[in-house]
Formats: sequence, structure tokens, C-alpha cells
Amino acid sequence: MAGVELLHVPYKGSAKVVFDLVGGQIDMVFLKAGAILPQIQSEKERALALRRLKRSMVLPERPTLSETFQALN
Repeated sequence: MAGVELLHVPYKGSAKVVFDLVGGQIDMVFLKAGAILPQIQSEKERALALRRLKRSMVLPERPTLSETFQALN
């Protein structure tokens, strides 16, 4: 829909992914919020949307993916 091309890069575990994201080697990730929550809370990274059915109590200001897609249409 958005015309974005993505390349899937498999990682073993979230620690290396977070390290590469914070270090600028990769531009975006799909992770469980808990794996990157400290970086989001310290504003080193930002969450655009969450893969949940309802908004998170920990990050209530972040929309779900379905809310984001509905806003685009």
C-alpha cells in the first residue's frame, strides 16, 4: 500500500537486532515491545505502531498496526 520495499534479515534473538538498530545498521524492526522498551522510553528509538489488538498499557500513546492502517485509508 505504501510502496515500501523491505528486506527480511533473520536474527537469532533480539539483543543483536536492538544493538544493530541503535547503532544505525538497520532502519526498522518488528519486535516485542519488551525487547526494545528501554530504548523507546529513553527516546533513543521510537515505536511507530504496536502489533496488538488493543493499545498497550505500557505505551498507550502508540497506536496498533490496525489503527495505523485505518488512518491511512
